[in-house]
Amino acid sequence: MLFFICEVVHYVPEQHVIDETAELLVAGEDEDACTSKFNEKPIRNLMNFTFFDPIRNNEVVPLSVLEDDGENDQRIEGVGIVFAYLDNDEDEGQIEDIDMSENDPGIQVRLRKISRAWVDYERQDKWASHYLLFIISNPTSSAILVETPFAWYILKMPSAMYNPFYCSLYLPVRVAQLLIVSVKSFPERTYADFLSTFLGAIDNVVGRPYVENDVLLAVRTTR
Repeated sequence: MLFFICEVVHYVPEQHVIDETAELLVAGEDEDACTSKFNEKPIRNLMNFTFFDPIRNNEVVPLSVLEDDGENDQRIEGVGIVFAYLDNDEDEGQIEDIDMSENDPGIQVRLRKISRAWVDYERQDKWASHYLLFIISNPTSSAILVETPFAWYILKMPSAMYNPFYCSLYLPVRVAQLLIVSVKSFPERTYADFLSTFLGAIDNVVGRPYVENDVLLAVRTTR
């Protein structure tokens, strides 16, 4: 596993942030269309996110602390901008996320209880059959989700503060996702074909182009 050394930083609570509740209303969200296969909870998008430990004066922490199976006393909360997620099987080939633009600024929400993080390596298969180049170059097509008592949140772009804490988890997961989507959607393509599309594509979360060592890291850390 690759780790980045991060200095200790603390999240400073912001104004105009609302708490997540069962009654949270998200623009564009349809109760019937947006229920997920995950315990019948809605799936939502989370942008500009930060995760922190409220017991330790809101110390910013990596999501890897959720993997400790109760071996530490850290409690994870999060904050970010929430958008609806629309999963429309009838519109094959189209992006299922609503337009996250100035016309839809989203809502700033505090997630008071993060119970777990989960990786869905294959969730793009239904519309990926002709768009590998788009998938590789799309910085918001994440495979990492977090669960709260009320919903699942697909992690899009982290906040600038949280980015150093997120990259060591995100990068191998992201590259493994791209490999799996490529193999399943383009079985005729060779590894060299994959590299011809993959190498040099810029990942906006990590802030640099992909290199072949990213593939080797993904294979080692996601077995």
